[in-house]
Amino acid sequence: MKKIRVNFKEAYNSLVHNTRKNIEEAIEEKVEDLPPRSGLFLTDDDEKMPIYGPVAGCERIISRKKTTIGSAGNKLASFHSGARIVLTKDNYGSRATGLGGAGGTKCEAIDIVAGQ
Repeated sequence: MKKIRVNFKEAYNSLVHNTRKNIEEAIEEKVEDLPPRSGLFLTDDDEKMPIYGPVAGCERIISRKKTTIGSAGNKLASFHSGARIVLTKDNYGSRATGLGGAGGTKCEAIDIVAGQ
């Protein structure tokens, strides 16, 4: 196997290279012909995702949002779902556990969750 040396300029050029642009254009053409909510090429899908909640007052969540659509086609609610990053306080179960659940301070936590 041949070793290839890469510097930052070469890495940048590979991202804007014409071959990459041609591939992206070909994908965009295919995306237009896809059935709705197929999930192919990172488009919207109809995947059943776990919903995270309730969100405590001190928590900040970074995630994809799952929107619930009513029978009349109106948007009912949006929930945090799937992989997420939760900025919270120390707890290991319910909101009543850990130092954060006991009201402790200086016990910040970052939970990175994928595949709950």
